[in-house]
Amino acid sequence: TPNTNNETPTTANEPGSIQFYGTVQSAGTNSLVVTMPAGGTLPFTTNASTDLKDWNNALPSVGSQVKVEVTANTDGSFTATKVGNVDSSNNTTQAQYTGVTTAVVGSDHVLHFAVGNKSFSFAIAPTADLGDFNGNVQSIQNGANIKVTVQFNGTTGSAIEVKMNSGN
Repeated sequence: TPNTNNETPTTANEPGSIQFYGTVQSAGTNSLVVTMPAGGTLPFTTNASTDLKDWNNALPSVGSQVKVEVTANTDGSFTATKVGNVDSSNNTTQAQYTGVTTAVVGSDHVLHFAVGNKSFSFAIAPTADLGDFNGNVQSIQNGANIKVTVQFNGTTGSAIEVKMNSGN
């Protein structure tokens, strides 16, 4: 069985972004560490451009549930573009990633990609929207700029939509 939901450091620093829901684990001066949907944490910084209006322009406290939007920096680290409240209209079981594939999708139907200095691997759901790839998982090539929506059941995620990302 392939090791899926792999969130490990990578030596490459790929452009992209991540939008997810998590719990603040620690807060420092202009920095937060938040749990990722598949386990593990993501440290990131905030700056004058970070939208913190849901928190009265302050950082949320440890234990707060947050909606996070981060962008990868050229050094592989992450900076938040927004840290918001979680409300009942949010689908907290999904996360969105824009990144770069790090391998061709093989017969195991596992999507491998990187955002910043993190690598991710998720099984592609049999019903996934692959319209940009003519429905064929094996036409997803290494080095492709992609947008991925992942549906989580607990800490296990499956890619339910994979699109080409022309905005990267």
